[in-house]
Amino acid sequence: MPSLIVYINNTKIGHLTKVTDGRMQFCYDEKWLAQSDAYPISISLPLQIQPHRGDPVANYFENLLPDLTSVRRNLQNLYQTTSTHVFDLLHAIGRDCVGSLSLLPANEVHNGLASTRLEPLSVRNLHNIVTAHEYQYPLGMSNKHDFRITISGAQEKTALVKIKNDWFLPSLDYPSTHILKFPIGFIQQPAATLDMTGSVENEYFCIKLAEAMGFQVPKIEILQVEGMKALVIERFDRHCSQDGNALIRLAQEDMCQVFSLPSRFKYQSDGGVGIKEIMQLLSRSRCADNDCDDFMRFQVFQWLIGATDGHAKNFSIFIEANGAYRLTPFYDIMSAFPTSSGRGINTRKLKLAMALKSTSSGNKWHLEKIYPRHFIATAETVGFCTVRMQEILEEFVDTFPNAIEQVVNQLPNGFPAQIKDSIASNSLRILGKIKL
Repeated sequence: MPSLIVYINNTKIGHLTKVTDGRMQFCYDEKWLAQSDAYPISISLPLQIQPHRGDPVANYFENLLPDLTSVRRNLQNLYQTTSTHVFDLLHAIGRDCVGSLSLLPANEVHNGLASTRLEPLSVRNLHNIVTAHEYQYPLGMSNKHDFRITISGAQEKTALVKIKNDWFLPSLDYPSTHILKFPIGFIQQPAATLDMTGSVENEYFCIKLAEAMGFQVPKIEILQVEGMKALVIERFDRHCSQDGNALIRLAQEDMCQVFSLPSRFKYQSDGGVGIKEIMQLLSRSRCADNDCDDFMRFQVFQWLIGATDGHAKNFSIFIEANGAYRLTPFYDIMSAFPTSSGRGINTRKLKLAMALKSTSSGNKWHLEKIYPRHFIATAETVGFCTVRMQEILEEFVDTFPNAIEQVVNQLPNGFPAQIKDSIASNSLRILGKIKL
């Protein structure tokens, strides 16, 4: 049976096998299980000597891949895999995954900390990577001989190594340090055309605003290469070793992996998890009080900025030794307000990815129909202190306008006014509901 060896950094921790009927099983390595500081790759796949089988295995590893079927098909075409089966694609591109894992074919030797000479990318090569998605090359990999990476999510992106001001392709022993996200373009919906050509600046503004409000977020910048642009995000699942000579992959998983859900269930309305389930999880984290507080604060922030894509794959936890875990920084933050002009979607139709609790019955999804009382009702439902929830709302009234002003004053030259103005004006309008 075909098998992939699973590594965390330079340590073999298990193997993933595709059995005859196409299903997969994952088994931890006995030496890994014997280590005092061993940890599971997922809460849904606890440490045990017996192989894991069924949905938990399929769902965990499926969530390592890009969400879009079209991207998976492009990967199949590029690497000539037999199918778009999770195992087949990971066999081709699983060497640098989100989090700590590297997946290698059983006949491919892992060289541990063997040194690799990294060659800096020329401006032309970097431009080719940034534009590769326009020519149906997935994950920026226009050359099938390049090192193979996989990044989950629905947006076109790639991952590279950045050292000082130079860019490099990652290698097995030198993982990627930064993710590059490309402009989304236009999205056609039944009743609207969403202009997401400014997605790079949109996410830049929203992450900077989250940072100004005190949230933990990744470091970001906008990269311009020969007229093309990308949002550069420093990976928080990478950490420099104490001696500074190696990059360490940090274990993390998103909420679909935690709750053993396929990526197609990332939205609560499609059968995925919501605020209550995630709060129950965070109540047992190593930093439970801070994590729960930050998560509830972030729900208010998403409402204010019209961040309608806060689904289960956009929240993650770090996994630590002895079963401990904690919330990662927030990421993939984007406002829907810039898409509401012209032929875009009406703001009255904008809905959050995770519902709030109605004060009467049922749930509240639509941004324009949500009020502070719904956050209080949600807090009560999920076991979060309602007094603290009220304090959070009042803190936003006191600090949010200044945070917007701070971010606006520090935007780079040439930043699109429509992006800045639509997010700022609509956010302050929504904030007015708290003052009522």
